[in-house]
Amino acid sequence: MFATKLARTLKLRRLLIPKSAGAFSALGFLSAPVAFEQARTHLAELGRVNWMEVRRIFDDLRDAALRILGEARIPSTRIRHLPWLEMRYRGQKYQIDVPVDVQALVPGCGDEILRRFVRRYKSLYKRVLDQTDVEIISCRLRSQGPVPTVKLVPPLANEGQGEAAKKANQCRRPAYFAEMGGLVECMVYDWQALWPGDNFAGPAIVEETNSTVVLGPGCAVRVDETLGIRVELDS
Repeated sequence: MFATKLARTLKLRRLLIPKSAGAFSALGFLSAPVAFEQARTHLAELGRVNWMEVRRIFDDLRDAALRILGEARIPSTRIRHLPWLEMRYRGQKYQIDVPVDVQALVPGCGDEILRRFVRRYKSLYKRVLDQTDVEIISCRLRSQGPVPTVKLVPPLANEGQGEAAKKANQCRRPAYFAEMGGLVECMVYDWQALWPGDNFAGPAIVEETNSTVVLGPGCAVRVDETLGIRVELDS
């Protein structure tokens, strides 16, 4: 991880690198809700839409989602449905998502849907095309279960995390830093041996099983209460 180098490019002064950063995508997978997304094509000019047909499409998508998520043992009462229409100006090759309330899709609702489309389009592109017709491309529905609760427990102090353990898990070796003109002898720390309150300066390297953090010169490093690495960069 060359986070400090990227931070300097972005002119950032502070960084937080979480413990086990290389496994955070797995944590995201575990903390994401079970979800099922569907779409059905329904091409129509906005002024000629049969809104009852659109409602029937969303009802079909909802029923299919309930079956699928039911197989995952998610109660129907805990499923959240997020419907939207994919819309565009006629002739465009891309569309935008316009959230809708299915119960409000009734004859005569076209003006409200157009207002929603215009607001959404303007928020994305800062302009609208007043003289161009609008059309619906498809109906899309995302159905998801509850968001899992993931509790990150801070590490607890133990006798093995003392100065002797730190020294036994430190070494020095050359590493290449272009900003320092080539290979430089720097400290290499075992992340498992670090503890809240530890601090050191770059250039340095912090290693663990799933992550390696390269800290260039001008970095002031402190280990926080979650064993995350907090970095202050000089100007």
